[in-house]
Amino acid sequence: MNDHTATILRWFELLNRGDSDGFVELFAKSPYIKNAADPELSGPAAARTLVSDFFTRTSERTFVVHGTAVGKTHSFAWWTATLTFKAGGTVAGRILAEPFAVEIEGIDVFTFDQAGLIQTVHIIHQTTTVALAAAQHAVA
Repeated sequence: MNDHTATILRWFELLNRGDSDGFVELFAKSPYIKNAADPELSGPAAARTLVSDFFTRTSERTFVVHGTAVGKTHSFAWWTATLTFKAGGTVAGRILAEPFAVEIEGIDVFTFDQAGLIQTVHIIHQTTTVALAAAQHAVA
């Protein structure tokens, strides 16, 4: 296992544990992050913003990595996740009346800097599944 694979697996381990400080340490000083469900983030606060928002809206996260691939310029992870969203949070533009759990599938595409820290990540996942579930559990 090379360093990039280890970092990718650690990314998911830290998400599952809810360890925001450890998660932020995986990133270069000014990363670029594109999540399928959210606006683009860049700059020194990007990683903290991503993980803080995610942990604020979810009470449980269980990611399972099904495979990784490391290339010369990009690395990839294929995953599924069961996410439990909290009541009162906003998901897909809707305020939740009650918590709900949903399973989604995705692929993350990473690039790394010379030090092996995450420079860019594109989080590509199902968004319709989450939006439909949020609509069923939203405040009327």
